[in-house]
This record gives sequence, structure tokens and C-alpha cells, in this order.
Amino acid sequence: MSAKGFQVGLFLVRTSKRAADIVRSYTGKIADFLDTVSEVSVAVLASGFRALGMPSDVASALAKIIVALVL
Repeated sequence: MSAKGFQVGLFLVRTSKRAADIVRSYTGKIADFLDTVSEVSVAVLASGFRALGMPSDVASALAKIIVALVL
């Protein structure tokens, strides 16, 4: 995930060098936050899919795919 934060910084440098520098300095924290959001999102989606009657392994796999596409 840290590479994504760096890439965002490269994109922002075209519009604002200051904004890009700030994003780059927080890359590690942004990556940790996104990892947490991803883990929680997978857990919530998988729980919902299991409540709909999906087997646990299928629910987890589908949740991971959805989160990977969105985040």
C-alpha cells in the first residue's frame, strides 16, 4: 500500500507540490489506515454474505475480491 501513497504524491505534484509533499510524508500512516479499512470492510462484507446463507469460505473470498476492486 505504501507504493500507492507514493503514486498519489506523484500525481498531486502536478497540481500542488506542497500537497504532494504532505501526502508523501504521511504515506506510511495512509497505508496503515487503508489496510485497517480493508480488513474491517472484508469482515463486515463477509459477515453480511454469511447472514445471507453463503458458506464462510465463499463469503470471505467474495468480500476480499470486492474490497480489492474498490480499494
